[in-house]
Amino acid sequence: MIDYFEEKMVNRDRILMQLAKDSPEVQLLKTIPGVGDISALMIAAELGDITRFKNARHVAGYIGLVPRLYASSV
Repeated sequence: MIDYFEEKMVNRDRILMQLAKDSPEVQLLKTIPGVGDISALMIAAELGDITRFKNARHVAGYIGLVPRLYASSV
């Protein structure tokens, strides 16, 4: 059973690597230090159509890279 699932995982990995290779967006994301095939695929899937954001700051805010200040005036 383990061999069966390992083979399935290898096949899925091949499919994911081919998707990463064929996507210009993923290739561009991979130019960021520390971002590989899987990370780039996940980022691209999460962001979807990048043109829906006004600028890079909006993208950074959407993915949670812009810190927020939570404070009250009390």
